[in-house]
Order: sequence, then structure tokens, then C-alpha cells
Amino acid sequence: MRWSWSPWVEFSPTAFGDPPHEAGLYRIRVADASTLAYLGQTRRGLRERLLGLRRGTFAQEMPYNDPHTAAPGLWAFRVEDSSIYEASWAPMPDASERDLHTAEALELADHRLTHGTSTLLNHGRHHLHWTRPSNRERGLGRRGERRREPEAYDSAPPAPRLGIAGQGGWMGRAWSPTTELRPPPSTAPDAPGVYVLVHDDRVIYIGQSMSLGQRLQAHGRSNWPAETSVRWSTLPKDSPQHWLLELEVDLLGAYIAAHGTAPAGQFSGREGR
Repeated sequence: MRWSWSPWVEFSPTAFGDPPHEAGLYRIRVADASTLAYLGQTRRGLRERLLGLRRGTFAQEMPYNDPHTAAPGLWAFRVEDSSIYEASWAPMPDASERDLHTAEALELADHRLTHGTSTLLNHGRHHLHWTRPSNRERGLGRRGERRREPEAYDSAPPAPRLGIAGQGGWMGRAWSPTTELRPPPSTAPDAPGVYVLVHDDRVIYIGQSMSLGQRLQAHGRSNWPAETSVRWSTLPKDSPQHWLLELEVDLLGAYIAAHGTAPAGQFSGREGR
């Protein structure tokens, strides 16, 4: 695609190719089905990141959610479905952290648009027969367990790339009227949805929340530029978290594809995420 990807190589307890010690993107697929399982980015070096991911994926017990959130899911698909994996990577040695997050968002959005679904494990998705583990939490972490009843992780359909960012009808969705971010908007509903912050007629941030009201109250008290406004688009009350994350990446991917960069406030740490 936009990056120089390595050939696919075996990703197993004894092999994972020869990834470089440079920052970049990486991806894992299920070898026999060519299904993309996970796509991520790292500044710490691709070799170190993939070595850690391999360690968790092939551990005897399901690993904790840290240091690699994809490892528990890869472990579960390996144990439950006997999945065999392959890896590939795209070095980006001069990329900043923002560059890497931008590239990751664009690749994930393009994957959804091309294939009509998400990867198996991005956006908080997991194996339907296993619960997600917690972080280690100083030895008090909780490991994942096999479920008595499976939990659906169906991917939401990708949003079509329609309209102009921040305007009505963008991405085929119904958006609220434009509302000033300060004082914090009292009309934002206690409902799941996505939102855009706009300044000088340009989108500066795209986000999601299970409670738009609470999230936008917090944004209204933060240090966004004066005269920042907001628009939001709700999802049904029973929407799972991963649908919000999928729609957020759809919006981000469309913006990045149109403008060549992420919104100015994205991936900056100021949003407190």
C-alpha cells in the first residue's frame, strides 16, 4: 500500500523472520485463511515489539493485557482454533509517534473499507469464546477465561467516505447542529457516539465515547482553542464499545485520506486518552 511491507514470514515459537530494530508498522495474519488478525505500530523497534508479541502469543497461559493488547487474542485463536500465524512489517525509521498513529489509523480504516470488516483483534475485538484479561496490576491482574456462552464481536459495517469532514451528512451519518464547546454543552446526550471538534471551520479532533455528554463536558473544561465547536452523531444505546472504535477509525481514515494528515489535535496527548 503506502508503505514498503516485508514479505510474509512464519510467526511461530521458533521463527519470526528478521524484523529491524527500527520504528514502523507491523501486521499478523492467520496463515491458512489469509485473514488479518492485527495491525499495530511501534517506536520501540519492530524486532523488540514482535519478540514480545511472540512471547505472549505462545505462552502456556493466556497473557495479561499488557505489555501487548493483541497477545491475549492471538493466544486465544491459537488455542481455540489452532490458528497458525505469519508476520509482516513496514519500517518507518524517521517517523514520529504522531506519524505512526496516523499511518496505523489510515491502514485500519482502509482495511475496513476494502474488506467490509475489521481485523480480528483491533478496536478491542477478541475471541468470542474467551474473556479479555486485565493488566498485570502489580501481581493482582486477572487472566482471561473460557466463556460458558460465546460473546458476539461482529464488526460494524464501514462508513462510506461521503461528504466533507465536520459538515452535515459526513460519512453518511446524521450529525447534531454545531454547538460551542464552552461552556460545556448541556444538550449532548448520555448516549454512545462519535464527535468532531472544529476550530476555524476545520476539524481538529475526532473522538468517541460511550457517553457523549460526559466526554464533551470534560472537553469543555480542557484547553482547546477559544471558539472551538462540536458536532456529534449518536449510536444505539446497546452499541458495543468496539463499534465506536471502528467508526472512529473510519472517520479518521477518511480525514487522513482527504488531507494527508490527521486532525491537528489528534494523537497529541491533550485529549487525555
